[in-house]
Amino acid sequence: MKEEGFGVSFIDSNKRTLIPLRKHMESIGAVVSYDVSSRVVKVIKNDITVKVAVGDNVIDINGKKVTMDTKAIIKDGRTYIPLRAIFSAFGYDEKWHGSSHTVYIPGQL
Repeated sequence: MKEEGFGVSFIDSNKRTLIPLRKHMESIGAVVSYDVSSRVVKVIKNDITVKVAVGDNVIDINGKKVTMDTKAIIKDGRTYIPLRAIFSAFGYDEKWHGSSHTVYIPGQL
């Protein structure tokens, strides 16, 4: 099921919330590009560059490799990445609202 053609967040088999990358990154003012041949997404905002290789559990944040506990994937033509990994890379904090079972991003740290 797609919402507005941008994809819908879901919980993967590792119990991690995966989000459609482009929609969320552009909403915080980041620029997103995708290299089809290498299957690497590049996200840039201010002085932070994040590279995400589809199918890998490592992201590159300004040249520093950070291991995630799940992988970036392509689903229904959209790239999905763990919410915590990508928002943390750009200085955002995420919170879990237990009673509604939702994640929210209050803002940058």
